[in-house]
Amino acid sequence: MPGDIEYDLIVNDENCEAAGKEYIRRAENFEIMLVQYESILTKLLSEGIKSGKVHDNLKLYSEIVATLKTEVKELATKAQECNRGFITDMDTADSYLY
Repeated sequence: MPGDIEYDLIVNDENCEAAGKEYIRRAENFEIMLVQYESILTKLLSEGIKSGKVHDNLKLYSEIVATLKTEVKELATKAQECNRGFITDMDTADSYLY
């Protein structure tokens, strides 16, 4: 019948959960890369550029890179929590309909 609109929203809980786990997995991989990168910067500072303004700036940059490790993990955890919250919210809304 023209004008009738049907709304079907299908949420695949397993896909949402898998996406949350994928955020964590990628964050862990990125953290491994950051550790390797940090090691390269440290070696560069101790063996390559031992003093001067470039050394000082690179050291500051290296310290900032070190802080990224915890931030990446926190962001992934928050994204996973948002996915779980979405599933919970959808289940709650769905319970009102059925």
